[in-house]
Amino acid sequence: MRLLNKILAYTILAFFILSGENSFAQPDKRNDGSAILKDSAGRIICNKQTPLYFYIATDTTGQDATSLRLDGEKNKPLLLEKQGRNQITHIGPNNRIVNKYAIFIEGEAPVTNFQSDADFMLINDTIIAASGFKVSLQAKDNIAGVKDVMVSVNKEPFQSAPEYIVFKEEKAHELRFYAIDHVGNIEDYNEFVVVIDDTPPATELNITKDNYENIVSGRSLFELVPKDKHGVKETYYWFNDENENVYKTPLPVSRFSEGYHNFYFYSVDKLGNTEEVNSFKFYVDKTPPIIFEEILGNSFIRDGREYSSGRSQLRLTAIDNKAGIKAIYYSIDGQDYQLYEGPVFLSMVAGDVDIRFYALDKVNNKSESSVQGTSTAVPYIDLNAPEISHSLRGPKIKLRDTLFVSTQTEIILNAIDHE
Repeated sequence: MRLLNKILAYTILAFFILSGENSFAQPDKRNDGSAILKDSAGRIICNKQTPLYFYIATDTTGQDATSLRLDGEKNKPLLLEKQGRNQITHIGPNNRIVNKYAIFIEGEAPVTNFQSDADFMLINDTIIAASGFKVSLQAKDNIAGVKDVMVSVNKEPFQSAPEYIVFKEEKAHELRFYAIDHVGNIEDYNEFVVVIDDTPPATELNITKDNYENIVSGRSLFELVPKDKHGVKETYYWFNDENENVYKTPLPVSRFSEGYHNFYFYSVDKLGNTEEVNSFKFYVDKTPPIIFEEILGNSFIRDGREYSSGRSQLRLTAIDNKAGIKAIYYSIDGQDYQLYEGPVFLSMVAGDVDIRFYALDKVNNKSESSVQGTSTAVPYIDLNAPEISHSLRGPKIKLRDTLFVSTQTEIILNAIDHE
C-alpha cells in the first residue's frame, strides 16, 4: 500500500482517575501520569506513564484521523519509559528514513531546597534560628520545569509558596513543602521543625587566684564562661578604652597599674543572638600590708642591750591600704609558722630570740622583707632570778643555832645576776 504523502502523528492525552486519602492537607503523592506539554522550544514532553495514541490524517486539523495499529492491535497505547529524549522514526521504502519524531519523557519529580541568608543550625530535620528567620523555597526540575511549590506552616492547608516564609514567634514551628512539575510529577513532601530561639547567651565572669569583692591582685586571671542552649559562636571583651578582642584564654591583669579599671564583655550565639554588654569595675591591689611588732611587759636596757622577763608578750599589728588584712603568721626560733590570734607570751624561750612574721591581705599580697618573713630584734629574755647573799660587819656571837649581834653590827646584802 502506498504511504500517504503527508503523515501527521498526534498524541492524545488520556486521564486516569486515581483515588486516595487526603488528610491534614497532605498532597496526593501518587503520579497519575496525566500530563503532556509542548514547551517554548517546541519540545513534546510527556509524563513517564502517559499512554500515547497515534493517528494519521491528510490535513492539519486532525479531523477524521485514523488510528494507527501497534503490534497488530487497534488502539493499543504506546508507553515510553526511558527518561529523557525518545525518538519515533518513520521509515519509507527501501528502509529510507522519512521523518523522526522526538518525545521527551519526564518521570522524575522536582527537588526542593530551602535557602536563607540568616545564621541557622540544621540538626537532622530540625532548623534552629533566631527570630525573624526568613526562608525561600527553591525547586529544580530536569526536563519539564517546575510548575509550583506548595507549602504548609503549622498544619495550615497547603498553598503556593510566597517569596519568603518568615518565622518570628519563639517556639517550634512545623514546615512542610513539595513541588509539582508541568507534567504532573509530584515531589515527596519535605518536613522540618523550625525552632526559633530568641534568647541571647549569658556570660559569667570567674576570677581565679586572688580576689575579694571587686578587688584583685596582679596575679589574678579573668575567665569568661559563656552559656547558650544552642551553642556560643564568639565571646568578645575589652579593658578600659582598648579595642574589642575575641576571648580565647583566661586574661591576666598583671599589666595594669594599681587602681581602678573597667572590664567589658559579651557573647554571640550561633544564631546571631547578641548578649548585652556586661561591665565590671575592679581595683588592682599590688601593695602588701604593713606590719608592726611590739614587746609588752618589763624590760631593762643595759649597755645598749634590752632585757625582758618571761612575762613579756609579742604583739603584732598590720594595716592594709585597700583589701584589708586576711591573716598574720609568726615563727619563733625557726619553728613552723602559726596563725597570730593575739599577743604571744615569750616565757617558753630564753636568751636571744629570732622571731619572724608576715601578713596577708584579702587578695594575698604578702608583707615580707626576706624569704621567710620579717624578723625583729626582741629583748634578751631573762628567765633566771638573781642570786642573793649577806654578810655581817661588826660585833656578833653565835651560840648553837642562834646568832647574836649588837646595835653597831652592819648587815650587808649582796645580789648577783649572771645575765
